[in-house]
Amino acid sequence: MPLAVLIYHLPGEQTELDMLQDAPKIHAALGDVWNKLRSKLKYEELSEAESEAFEQVRTWMCEAAEEWGIEIP
Repeated sequence: MPLAVLIYHLPGEQTELDMLQDAPKIHAALGDVWNKLRSKLKYEELSEAESEAFEQVRTWMCEAAEEWGIEIP
């Protein structure tokens, strides 16, 4: 099995390493929010204003994910 090793020598590179290590967690969090919005819209009785607001947030998430090349689960 191939092994990938990231070696960072400069103190300024620690931030990059931390971001790389957090990427899967951030993706999972994005998916959790997406699913909560979906459930709220699908299963809860919302006012028209609430429904429109949640749909707008989902639209923003879709646009941002598409712009950054991220698949939302």
